[in-house]
Amino acid sequence: MTKQENRQRQDYNRDKILDLLKISQQEYYRIQFDLAEEYLMEFFQGNVRMVMEYMSTPAFWSWWRSQYTIIDHEFWMNVSDDNEPWRLMKGYRTVHKMTSIFPSRTLYHKVMDNVKSKKHEQH
Repeated sequence: MTKQENRQRQDYNRDKILDLLKISQQEYYRIQFDLAEEYLMEFFQGNVRMVMEYMSTPAFWSWWRSQYTIIDHEFWMNVSDDNEPWRLMKGYRTVHKMTSIFPSRTLYHKVMDNVKSKKHEQH
């Protein structure tokens, strides 16, 4: 899949979620950011330094958007839209929190390369 096709897929899934949950793009991206932070805090067992390193790396956000899009797609394909928006939102957050995803070794190395690069620039 090309970058453009991937971006179109992300946009399509995002728009489906916006419509289903009756939220704005800004709310959607805030939820995505908050869930990323919660995920990393749990994954790194509260190690704020590692959370901040990952959150400041474009490679993490590319990976996160990709994973998020997959979960969004599964959510809107399998949910009934006759529920109240608040109930759908609760289910949406739960699905994103319950899904077990793990960053690849490649992502880890990209983040660590970014850390080394920052340290090198500071000296």
